[in-house]
Amino acid sequence: MIIGTDGDICLSQRDRAQGEMKIMICEDGNFIDIDVIEQISACLPTPGNLLLNIAVQSHGFSGQGQAWIDNPSLRYFIAQLKDLKANREGSAEIASILPGQLWLRISVIDSFGNTELTGRLSQLEHTLEFSFGFCPSNLGNIIDSFQAIIIR
Repeated sequence: MIIGTDGDICLSQRDRAQGEMKIMICEDGNFIDIDVIEQISACLPTPGNLLLNIAVQSHGFSGQGQAWIDNPSLRYFIAQLKDLKANREGSAEIASILPGQLWLRISVIDSFGNTELTGRLSQLEHTLEFSFGFCPSNLGNIIDSFQAIIIR
């Protein structure tokens, strides 16, 4: 699912029909592209944990890496996003299972309800810290996208 400047959701039906699980948030040439590479089956000890491939471009800098996210953290992140959307204040954060690989925060940054995506992506000895704003009307689509990748 691609969530862009105009709030349109592109490719969502095609992606789901092809079995792809993808989230892309983009604004003014900046983006984070999250692809689910692997999802732990419901019959295993850590059901719903996800291996993600993350690509980021922010203000001319870019990077790519992989990180595991555990299912309980993803569910909590979604709950935080719902609160963020409802109250238009605060933030929602998620981090990788292995500390330092991935950290994301979506927050409301002012009294007008403007939103920002901030994060850190590390691979081996390289780290990219990034931040860019996006249209707050996309919060609902972002929530839907993350909910679509969790095991029920």
